Amino acid sequence: MKIVQIQHIFGIPSMRQTIRELEVNMAYRWYISYGLYEKAPHFSTYGMNYIRRFKESGLAKEIFNKVLQQAVANGFVHPEQVYIDATHIKANANKKNTQKKKST
Repeated sequence: MKIVQIQHIFGIPSMRQTIRELEVNMAYRWYISYGLYEKAPHFSTYGMNYIRRFKESGLAKEIFNKVLQQAVANGFVHPEQVYIDATHIKANANKKNTQKKKST
């Protein structure tokens, strides 16, 4: 599960690339408790396990939501601010000016 966390936290687009990163990034290896010479798992292992265990159960989404809730509760996430490539961008929203949509 920690390898999947690395993939999502750092925005790595595929498990194949995540495993490649795991092979050379010592910080990732330390995080998942792998030794220097320990072989990384094959990328297809995670795809097959995901299909068998998580896809229908919604467990991965539930774990992500719990982590996100804890991050918000502890002040790590601020919904009124968005950071992209470490550039601070204020949300483009006026809290005083709202429009209601008419239902048809």
